[in-house]
This record gives sequence, C-alpha cells and structure tokens, in this order.
Amino acid sequence: MVIDGKKRDTALLSKNILYAADIRKLNDPFEGSVELPKSYEHEHWVTPIIQKLYSVGIYSLSKPKNDETFPCNELLWAHYANTHKGFCIEYNLDKLSNYAQSNYDISHVLHVSYEDERPKVLGNDNVIQIQKKVFGTKSLAWKYENEVRLVFEKCGEVFTKAEKEEIESKRRN
Repeated sequence: MVIDGKKRDTALLSKNILYAADIRKLNDPFEGSVELPKSYEHEHWVTPIIQKLYSVGIYSLSKPKNDETFPCNELLWAHYANTHKGFCIEYNLDKLSNYAQSNYDISHVLHVSYEDERPKVLGNDNVIQIQKKVFGTKSLAWKYENEVRLVFEKCGEVFTKAEKEEIESKRRN
C-alpha cells in the first residue's frame, strides 16, 4: 500500500499532531549506525541499549542557514515536499522544544553534526553520549539539511497539540 504523504501530513497537521519516525524508516541508509569497539561484541548490555535506541522517534526539522530566507533550499523542497508540490511549516524552535520537553517524553533536542566518518562509541561513553552520537550524526552528504531533531522516547504519533504560538508560518511551494 502506498501512503500519500501529503494527505497523511495534512491530516496530522489538522489534528495538531507531529509524527516522530522510527530511525530505520528515515531516508539515510546509514542512519543510526555507529562504530562499536571490538571489545563490545560479546557484552550482554549492548543488545538492550541498541534495542532502546531503535525504539525512539525522530521528528526532523531544518534550520535556515544564516544567509537563507526560509524556506528556499531547493533540495529540501525536492526531497521532502512531494517534488516541490508540498508545504512547509515554520516553527519557533525554542517554543516548540520547550513545549515538547515539558509535556512529552522527549530525550533530546539535537543539532545534527555532519561528519566524514561514522561516529565511534568509546568505552567510557554513557547512554546519553551514545544516543547523541547515534541520533545526532549524519554523513557530510546530508549537510544541506542543516537538521535539528526532536528525539522522543517512542516512535509514532507521540507528540500532540503543537500550539499556535509554536507555529510561525505555513507556506506552500
């Protein structure tokens, strides 16, 4: 079954719901991959942490770069707005993230970093540091997105009631 993304997104928007996607359903094939030390291969605690990491939901946003008038990035419109036929909602990131953190199970607001190598988990990394590496690092090829992520404890329709003061504007291309 093919899902019409525009219809889905419009329906969610009309109900004031944001969709936090499963990390495995995002479009970067290397999303969430990290390099683990060889010594971790047989550690019993690794599997539960990995399972926890892959149960979260990601809500992706894009920040305009300093020299951009938002939303003007043609690649973003091509990749995420139904080949230039979709719409864009501009949120006040501070208000949205504050609201989300005070009302929902949100674990992080991450400004994605873009690297030429997969992140490495170090022996002294704690769970928070591992999560930030897994969810907050992408390859350099995705740098044009200038992405900010809200990372929720669970994927799906977990965030509701984005109030009007969080929404700055709605635009169609």
